[in-house]
Amino acid sequence: MLGQTDLGSLDLSALMRHTFALAESARSKGNHPFGALLCDRAGNIVLEAENTVGSERDATRHAE
Repeated sequence: MLGQTDLGSLDLSALMRHTFALAESARSKGNHPFGALLCDRAGNIVLEAENTVGSERDATRHAE
């Protein structure tokens, strides 16, 4: 399990900037501005998503 002491090696600012970029991308396509990502312990992005509820016309297409 990832503990708080393990977070020190992650570039959390870069990861957050990436989620903000995903949210901006969603908004530019007419969706609510939400983005999400999943990274491993080394900070490698494993999965990313943006909200596509409006553009996909599917209420299940939330980023998270």
